[in-house]
Amino acid sequence: MKSNKCPVCGLNKISEWYPSNIELSKLSFTYTKTPDSNKTFRVMRCKNCSHVFCFPIPKNIYKNYEDVVDSEYLNYMDSLRISAGLVLPIIVKNMPKGKLLDVGCATESS
Repeated sequence: MKSNKCPVCGLNKISEWYPSNIELSKLSFTYTKTPDSNKTFRVMRCKNCSHVFCFPIPKNIYKNYEDVVDSEYLNYMDSLRISAGLVLPIIVKNMPKGKLLDVGCATESS
């Protein structure tokens, strides 16, 4: 992807929203909090469709997360299932017909 085009609408009406403040050499793929945990890649925003995205992202970044498990998160699986059971019916009841895409973070229990 070129930095001058939005990955959603494809137009070149993007601008920097936040500058990068992360050093790639210090990039850590873990759920352990460090002083660098709140740092980010450069954040861009499309003036046309308002999509916000980080750029550039290291190639194949997903591979760094394949074997990372957040054991603290897994301690709450029962309450997370209960919460989802309460929230999802409300979402289904109030959303228009169509599809719902949940984009977020999660962990995989092994």
